[in-house]
Amino acid sequence: MEPAAKKPRVMSGPCVWWVRNDLRLQDNPALRAVNGAALVDKRNFVCVYVFDRRNLDACVNGFSVTDFSGKKTKALHARFVRQSVLALRDELAAAGSKLLICHGKPEDILPALPAGSEVKCQHDHFQMQDYRFCNDVAASLIKGGSKLRTDFGATGLYHPHELFMPKDLHDRYGGLGALGKVLGWKDILKNGEREDNATHVRPVVSAPSRFSPPMEDLQLPGLIPADVLADETALLKLLGYSSEEITEAQSHMIPQGGEPAARDLLVDWVKNKNWAKAYPDFVNYMMMGCISAREIFSHAEKMPDFAEVARHLVWRDFHRFHNEAEDTGPQLRRQNSGDKLEEMKVMKAQIDSMQKKLEMLGQGIA
Repeated sequence: MEPAAKKPRVMSGPCVWWVRNDLRLQDNPALRAVNGAALVDKRNFVCVYVFDRRNLDACVNGFSVTDFSGKKTKALHARFVRQSVLALRDELAAAGSKLLICHGKPEDILPALPAGSEVKCQHDHFQMQDYRFCNDVAASLIKGGSKLRTDFGATGLYHPHELFMPKDLHDRYGGLGALGKVLGWKDILKNGEREDNATHVRPVVSAPSRFSPPMEDLQLPGLIPADVLADETALLKLLGYSSEEITEAQSHMIPQGGEPAARDLLVDWVKNKNWAKAYPDFVNYMMMGCISAREIFSHAEKMPDFAEVARHLVWRDFHRFHNEAEDTGPQLRRQNSGDKLEEMKVMKAQIDSMQKKLEMLGQGIA
C-alpha cells in the first residue's frame, strides 16, 4: 500500500497582507514576513485594506478619537485614515506593488480571495476587539480553503515576547511608575535611567527592498473605485456618514496623514529637538501605524529629552496593556480660525462676567 500523500507545505494561493493599523513600509514585521514568504515560495503578493465602520468609529488605544464642543464626529477620524491609506497605496505603487482598498467587513471581503490564500496581519494581542475580528476572519477564510496568520508586529513600544507573563501584569492603579519598575526603568517619572536587565525594546526593521509581483485584475467585494477614493466627500458618504457629520469634520484642520508625513515630522523633530511640539502629531501617526513607537524610541535614545519621550511611549503602552483608550490624549485636529474665534468669544464673556461682579462688589463696598 502506498503511503498517504502529505499535504504540500506551500499553499496554492497568493500571500496576502491584510493591512490594518500598520500603514507603513518601514519597521513593519508583518509586511516583511508575508512579502518574504511570497518571494521565497514564488507566489503573488496581495495587499488589502478594508474601511470598516466598526473600527473607524471606535476609540483607538493611545488616542482619543474625536470630542470637541460636546459633539462627536467620527468622520474626522475617517478623513485622517483615508489620507494615510492613500499614502500607503502610492508608496506601494512606487515600489511595484498594489493596494486593494475596499469597504465593508473583512470577514465578508477576504474570503473572496483565491482559494489557498495565506493571509497575514498585524494583531494586537492585548485588545479584546482584535481577538474577535481576527477570529471571525480566520473562521471565514477556513471555509474557503484559505487561512489567517497573525503577527505581533510593532503595535507598541514593547513586543509581547519580551514582556512579563500576563499573571504578573501589575495592577492598573499602580500607574506608570509601577509599570516602569516592572519593565526595568529605575524611576521613569523622573529620569530615563534603566536597570541592566531592563526589558528589551526590539530594534527597527527596514522596509522590504523588493516585492513579489501582485495579482493582476483581482476583484474583491466592496472594492472602492479610484474616483471615489480621490474625492474625500464621496468616500465619506460611501462609508455612511451624514452630510452634517461630513461638514463638521471638514470644517477642522487635521495633520496630513500617511507614512511620508510622519517621516517628515520625525526629521523635523530630530533636527529641532522639540518633543512637546511634535508629540501631538506623533500620537496620531502611531494610532494608524504610519510610524512605529520603537522607531521614535530609537531616535530618542540620543536626544536630550529622552526621559520625556520614554514616559510618553511607555504611558501609551500602559493603556494598550489594559485595553483602554487614552482619554486624555490629544485630539485629531488643529485649531483653525473658527476655533480660535470661538475661544476668544468664550474668554470675552468670562471677562465681562467677572467685570460685572467686580463692579457690583465695588458698589456694595461703597
